[in-house]
Amino acid sequence: MFKNYLRIQPAPVQLLLFLSFWWALMLVGLLIQPLYIKAATGIGTDQLQHFLEDEIYKYPNVIFVSNTLFQVFTFLLPATIYAYLADPSPRQYLGMRVPGKKIQILGVALLTLALIAALGPVADWLKQLDLGNTSKELDKQREGVIMAYLGSGNVWAVIRSIFLIAVVPAVCEELFFRGMVFK
Repeated sequence: MFKNYLRIQPAPVQLLLFLSFWWALMLVGLLIQPLYIKAATGIGTDQLQHFLEDEIYKYPNVIFVSNTLFQVFTFLLPATIYAYLADPSPRQYLGMRVPGKKIQILGVALLTLALIAALGPVADWLKQLDLGNTSKELDKQREGVIMAYLGSGNVWAVIRSIFLIAVVPAVCEELFFRGMVFK
């Protein structure tokens, strides 16, 4: 489609172009998030700050969609657009390939379970540390977010929550960092 791809440009030019894509699309994501929140909840601009501080946990679907929009605009779109402009095979440029052997997938699953078991005691130890009032407030906010995500009621809502909490950000950030930034 292009006669010349961006990969033939000098590295500083490539970096500048990539950071431009990232910056522009991140700004679009930051603009879309409050617009979506206002449209989904019916609140006005003057009520937005109060809503974000106190009432957002009552609307888990708004949290899901606004965070997903931000992830897509901040991480996924800049990486995919740049890869499309940089190389004739953007999937290969981003490092996307077919998973390896099934034993590797099993190994990753077992390693994940082992890490979960190992991090439990570390989390308990960290809770015992007194890090001040700011830390307690952040912990309270985190608990509110977790309860909003997982307190949706039925199994499908929890599966959707896990997908939007874990899978979408992981894929977007992996393509952004491993596929683009580390190159």
